[in-house]
Amino acid sequence: MAAPARPEAAGNIPVCQVEGHAAHRVRKKGRRATPAGETQRYECVAADGARHTFSVLVDAKPERPKPRKLPCPDPAHADSRVRARGLRTTKAGTWRRYRCERPDGSKHDFQVLESESGSALTSLTRPPACAEHPGSAVTRHGPSSTLTPRQRYRCVPVDGTPHTFTPALPREKVHVGTDACATCDELLSPHRGTQTAARAASWSLPAIVRALNELALGASYAGTSLLMREQRDLTRKHLLEDHGIGGMLAAEMTEPGGTYAGGEGKKAWHLAADLVEQYAPLVWGVVEPAMRERAAAYRAANDEILAGHPAAALRMPLTWVLDEVPIYVKRRNPTTRRRELTIWTVHVVVEIEWLSSGDPKVLPTRRNRLRLVRAYPRGNADTWRLVFDELGIRPDVIVADCGEAIAGGTKATYGEGNVAFVPSLYHLRKNLDLVLRKQPKTTVKVEGRHRLIDVFAKPLDLLNKDDVRNMAEEDIREWWDLYLRLLADRDIPTGSIVQQRRIYEERMVQAVPLLRSHPHLPASNAAVENRIPRRPRPVPGQPQADVPEPGPDELPVRPCRRPRPGSVRRSGPADAAHPGRQRCCGRLGTAAPHAGRPAA
Repeated sequence: MAAPARPEAAGNIPVCQVEGHAAHRVRKKGRRATPAGETQRYECVAADGARHTFSVLVDAKPERPKPRKLPCPDPAHADSRVRARGLRTTKAGTWRRYRCERPDGSKHDFQVLESESGSALTSLTRPPACAEHPGSAVTRHGPSSTLTPRQRYRCVPVDGTPHTFTPALPREKVHVGTDACATCDELLSPHRGTQTAARAASWSLPAIVRALNELALGASYAGTSLLMREQRDLTRKHLLEDHGIGGMLAAEMTEPGGTYAGGEGKKAWHLAADLVEQYAPLVWGVVEPAMRERAAAYRAANDEILAGHPAAALRMPLTWVLDEVPIYVKRRNPTTRRRELTIWTVHVVVEIEWLSSGDPKVLPTRRNRLRLVRAYPRGNADTWRLVFDELGIRPDVIVADCGEAIAGGTKATYGEGNVAFVPSLYHLRKNLDLVLRKQPKTTVKVEGRHRLIDVFAKPLDLLNKDDVRNMAEEDIREWWDLYLRLLADRDIPTGSIVQQRRIYEERMVQAVPLLRSHPHLPASNAAVENRIPRRPRPVPGQPQADVPEPGPDELPVRPCRRPRPGSVRRSGPADAAHPGRQRCCGRLGTAAPHAGRPAA
C-alpha cells in the first residue's frame, strides 16, 4: 500500500521519516503502479549499512466509487449474494446492473434505475402475459392514442405471427424515471401504471373506488361528482405542465362546490349516480354471499345448541333489527300538471354481527351491518314476507316496533313462536311522547322547544333496556297502572295511552326473560330509523325528479330500473325522473357498500 508523501530535501529527494534517520542517505529505487496510483520507491541507507525502503505517491488516480451493495428485490432471495455488473445508460437514465447468485447455484440479473431524489426502480416487474400465447416474449409497444394514454404490448410467439394487445384491465402509460408512487415514494415500473376501471372507462380504478367509498359513507351525488372532476383536472394539468401531453381549456377547469345546489353540482351529480348503477351490483354480488355464509354459520351453530338444550341461552343469536319508514315524494302529474304526494315505504333489515373476544366468560360485542333495503308502494305483511323470502333464512331474534305489518309478516313466514320478538323501547317511548304532546297542559317550552313536563317525562325514563329487563311481570303491569292513574288525576284523556298499552304490554312481558338471559341483545331500533330520510331531496338540476339524494349519515337509496311484468300502478320515483321508462318493480337499491364492510 502506498505511503503518504514525505517532505522532500534538496534535489527532490525526500527525507526518511523514521525517527533517527534524518541524516541517512536516501536514493531512488524505481517506480511501481498501485491501485491508488503511481508511487516512487526510495531506499534509506544507514552508516552501518542497515537499509530499508519506503514509497511516496507521485500520480494519484481519481477515486473510484465503490459499487453500491444492494439486496435482491425478490423477497425469496434473501439468502443470495449480489454482485455489481456495471452500468447501462438509456433514455430513462443510468441503470446499475447486478447479478443475484443463489446458494443452489441458480442466478439471474436485474438492474436498478435511480432518480435525483433517491427513488429507485427495479427491473424485476415483468410485463403481462399474452392470453393467446402463454410463455411468449412480451415487450412494450407504445401508448394508445387516447386522451389518457394506455400502455400497449407486443407479443412475439415462438411459432406464430407477432401481434399487439392490451390487457383486460389496461394501465396508463408510465414515464420511466419520472413518475413515482405517491405512497411509497418509489419510481413506477413501466408495467405498473394507474389501472383503469374497465377497458372503455375514462376514470381510473382508484378514482372509482374513492367515489364509491364516499357514497357509501353518506356523501351526496353532487359532492362526490365534483370531487371526481377536481381530481381529473389535477391529473390533466400535471400531464400538460410536466409532460406536455394533451391540452386543457381554461373553461374546463372545475372549481369545487360546497353543496349540490351550486352551479357545477347541478351539472355533475349524474357521474356519481351512474357509478352506483354500474358498480353497486358488482359489489353486491361479492358481498351478499359472504353475508349469507355468515348467517348460515350462525343458524347451524344455534340449531345444534337448541337441539340438545331448547331453553339454552345463545351467545351469538341470529338477530335482525327491522324498521319501516314512509318516504314522501312530491311530483307533478304530467297530465294534470298538479303536484301530487307519493308515499313509498322503505323496509330496512340490519343484521347484528357478533365479535367474540375469545374468552367464554365474556359476552361478545355487537356490530350493526346493513343487510337489505327494499321499498314498496305500501307497507304491509305481504311486503315483509317478500323481504323475508329474499333473505332466505330464519332468525333467532327480531327487534322492531310493534307495527302490525312486521308482526304479521313474521308470523306468516316463520310461524307462531318460532322467532323471539323484542319490542323497540325507543318506539314505545316515542309514541307515548307524541300522544301526550297533543294533550293540553302536558308540555313546557324550553329554549324554544316544547318538551313534556317532568311529572310525565320522568316515568318514561324507566323505559330503557337496563331497567326493563330487571322488572318482573307485576312491575311492568304496575308501571302502566301508575302512569294511567297519573294522567287521570290531572284530567288528561287516557284513550291513546290505553291503546299503546294494549299493543306493547304483553310483548314487553314476553321479552323480559329473553333480555335477562341475553343481556347483549339490543332493545331498540332507533339507530336504523334515525338514519333514513323521510323526505328525499330533489336531484340537482331536476326539481321535480323523485330520485332520493343521499345526505350525510343517511341510508342512500335509489329506485331500481327493473320492470315488473304486467304491473299497472300510479307513477313512482323512477317514472317521474325518467319519463317513458317502463314501470319500476317497486324496489329501491342501496348505494355501494364501503370497502371492507359486509353491507349494501
